[in-house]
Amino acid sequence: MSNRGMQILIVVLLAGFLLIGLTGCKGESEPETEPNAAVEAVGATTTTLAVAQTTCPIIENPIDKAVSI
Repeated sequence: MSNRGMQILIVVLLAGFLLIGLTGCKGESEPETEPNAAVEAVGATTTTLAVAQTTCPIIENPIDKAVSI
């Protein structure tokens, strides 16, 4: 296949994938909700407590206060 023919094939394939990708998601989206509705409903009934972290989540060793900030 010639260089020009390969370029045309690539352009046609990319355009096809783009069209399929854009039309494939129509009608499958979730209904729009107010972004703060869930936060307001949950925030009214729960409280958050600050808890000091004593164990490193990665290596699971105790945190040395002299070394870390």
